[in-house]
Amino acid sequence: MKTLRQEIQQTQPFDSKETEAFLNLIRTHETVTQPVNQFFREYGLTQTLYNVLRIIRGGGDRGVTCTQIGERIVTRVPDVTRLVDRLTKAKLARRVRDKDDRRVVKLFLTANGTALLSKMDVPLTNLHQENLSHMTERELSTLNRLLTKMRQGYS
Repeated sequence: MKTLRQEIQQTQPFDSKETEAFLNLIRTHETVTQPVNQFFREYGLTQTLYNVLRIIRGGGDRGVTCTQIGERIVTRVPDVTRLVDRLTKAKLARRVRDKDDRRVVKLFLTANGTALLSKMDVPLTNLHQENLSHMTERELSTLNRLLTKMRQGYS
């Protein structure tokens, strides 16, 4: 197994273990997201748009607001409204004003949005499993635990 230094053909040691870990994380992110990004392009989406669709689907009959989407989205974005505009323009989601409070706008999937997600669910799960099939369940559990711990250092 090649080390990061070997992969990027770096002749000098890293300044610190922290620098190596950070660069390793960036390199890994780029490696694992490439096939996923290609998958989403085939469906005319980005990872972020897909994530928003999943959040809206999770709202079910109650719907979700843009604020709720902003709180739940995996990759933080400054303008959730713009993403929702793209989804409504593509007829994948629809906006509905709340009956009790007209200031509140809730989002729901359209039939097209539901059908698209249903078509993507199994192939995307399969892609994730294929891409990580070289790792054991224990390794995946350790990886998930370490990534969670890393994010908590930023809270």
